[in-house]
This record gives sequence, C-alpha cells and structure tokens, in this order.
Amino acid sequence: MKRLAFVTLLLATLMGCKQTDWREPYTGSFDFMCRKSLVSMCQDPSSPDCNDGWMESQIDTTYYTYNVVKQDADRVKIQVGSMTLIPIINKNGNLEFPASEYDLGGNNNYSGHYVGTDSIILDITNGLTGMYTKYQIVGTRKR
Repeated sequence: MKRLAFVTLLLATLMGCKQTDWREPYTGSFDFMCRKSLVSMCQDPSSPDCNDGWMESQIDTTYYTYNVVKQDADRVKIQVGSMTLIPIINKNGNLEFPASEYDLGGNNNYSGHYVGTDSIILDITNGLTGMYTKYQIVGTRKR
C-alpha cells in the first residue's frame, strides 16, 4: 500500500512539472529593419564606387513587426516581409540554414544569429553570376 501511494505521488509530481523549451527566450514579437540592395559586377573597375570588382546600390529599407515562433523540435519560424525562414537554432542562438532546404552556393547565402536573446541579425544573398540581391536584416525584441 505504501509503495502504491509513493508511485502515485511520484507520478503526480512528475506530471505536474512544467518542462520549459530552451527556445522560449528566442521567441516573441520583434521589430525588423530590412535593408535591400543590388550588388553587381563593376563595368569600370577604376570607379570609386567599385569595391573588389563589385558595386552595391541600395534599393530600399523596410520595417516590419512579426512574431518569431517555435517550429518543430529545433527550429524557429522568422517572418520578414514576404520571406519566411525556418532555420535550425542552436542553444547558443546561432541559426543554421540546411542546404537541402535553402539554395546555397555561388551568390546564394543564408546566415544568422541572435545577439543575446533580444536581437537577431540575418544576412541573405540571392542571385546569379554577375549580380545578386543582398538583404541585411536586424530584428530587435519589441517591448
């Protein structure tokens, strides 16, 4: 009888314990600033705007507010404008973009990380040989 009472008490205690998800501090409402620019090969390498054979022209800067939410077991979903990113997040806040899901290589690159738990930095480039679009995204936790 004592054994049954002990097992019942133990199960009740374990079931009552709330397990926290380590991703929780990385989620919430964020204000995002997205700077979009076009990077192209320089036609005139002697031009002062030419940097290592490339010239960058800023297209626009847009501001968004979105929620970062948990997705699956080890991912977060980050929405910035029309871009939906679902990277793997490590416990230290680094974001990984698997090549099987994101077109990587050449001028296509996705990288990102959290600074603490209140800021997100994303750098994304997409394009072809000779020209690509560059996104520099900074998100700060909305208070």
